[in-house]
Amino acid sequence: MAWKTERSYAGKSPSEIYQATKKVIDDLSAKYGLKHQGNDSALGGTVSRMGVDGKYQATGDKMAIELSYGFLIPGPLRQKVQDEVTHQLDKLFA
Repeated sequence: MAWKTERSYAGKSPSEIYQATKKVIDDLSAKYGLKHQGNDSALGGTVSRMGVDGKYQATGDKMAIELSYGFLIPGPLRQKVQDEVTHQLDKLFA
């Protein structure tokens, strides 16, 4: 199962968007026990754990995030993570 989301941040550079998102992903990775690997030169990164793989990428004024879940990850946990990611992205530059 895969989940994707994208947000636009008018007036922000890809580097600004990446750095802000990287901090959010660091915090969420620590909370959910995910391995996070940012790539500053590519303005993107990955997260992983048994049953979860994800990637994020800043391009132009947009941030795209994609998470793929294995069948062992319960639906309510998937929804909780997706809701939290969405909430964090919505308030990124508020």
